Parts: sequence; structure tokens; C-alpha cells
Amino acid sequence: MDASGHWINFLWTLPLLMMLFALQVHAEVFINTRSGGVVITCRDCGKYNQILPAVTSIEETLVDRTVGLPCLATEHPHHDTPVLLLFYRHQSNIPFFSYDARNGDFWRGGTSKTRDARYEGRVHLNLMQPRRVMLNMEHISLTDAGDFTCRVDFLGSPSLTSIVKLVVYDSS
Repeated sequence: MDASGHWINFLWTLPLLMMLFALQVHAEVFINTRSGGVVITCRDCGKYNQILPAVTSIEETLVDRTVGLPCLATEHPHHDTPVLLLFYRHQSNIPFFSYDARNGDFWRGGTSKTRDARYEGRVHLNLMQPRRVMLNMEHISLTDAGDFTCRVDFLGSPSLTSIVKLVVYDSS
């Protein structure tokens, strides 16, 4: 991520923290210096949980290429163990891809499943070290552009989400 990405994260983080402070909500901010991602968590947020934005990243590619969609939500601020990963096409409540490791080690023994014919044979989970996750998508078309949500469920902590905006350019 370039320096402008860090500024985008900072620009939405500061006003949100000011609002949480005004509402007297205890919040914690975790900044990942590798990815530039920002995760905001709060204790006893109650109704304010809905206003907390997810970690956001932008990926750009050309038609017919392969792109990696990062899932920044696996970087839990309290180092909890991820057990289930779901990718959604934004605005859908049904995941098109899942990775289930509830019966094993997340980084070595999960089971992948694609639930949408549009992505069958085109998406593959890439578990990289140290502890990074990418959903590789092949044969990109203009219709693939848009937002993707990654949700990760943890062993003992609440779920985290991240949003990836995919921008696709026509190569002609």
C-alpha cells in the first residue's frame, strides 16, 4: 500500500475516534504497519458496534489477469486463532467462498468450498506466511469489479471483517 492509503485510513479513523470519545465509548485502535490496515475495536460498544468501519483495501488489475484479494481481518489485534473465513460479494448475505478450520489448524488443515458457479475453479485460498491470507481470483472480467467482504470468526473473540474494493481495467 502506498502512502496515500495510509492517509485514507487516517482520515476516516480520526473523525470516528472523536465521535466515540464524545459518546464516551472506550475504543482501541490497532494499526498494521505492514498492510496499512486499521482495526478499531471497543469494549461494551452495544449499539455503537454498527458504526465501526471494517479494514479496507483497494486492489487494481487488468481483464484476464489473476488478482489476490487480501483478507486483513485475519490479523486479530489480540492474536486469537481464526477458525472460519468467509468471502462475500458486497451486499450479499450468502458467502461465495468459505474456508473452515474448526476441526484443525487454520494455517494447515482447513477445507475450502466455492458456493457460486461464477467463481467455481477461479478462486483459490493462499495462506502465506507470516499469517497472511489472499483469495486468488483468476481470469478477471469487468463484471468482477466491486466490493468483496471477508469475515473471519475466531476461537474466542468476536468476528472481524475487512472490505476489498476490486478495480478492473479493460486492457484494450
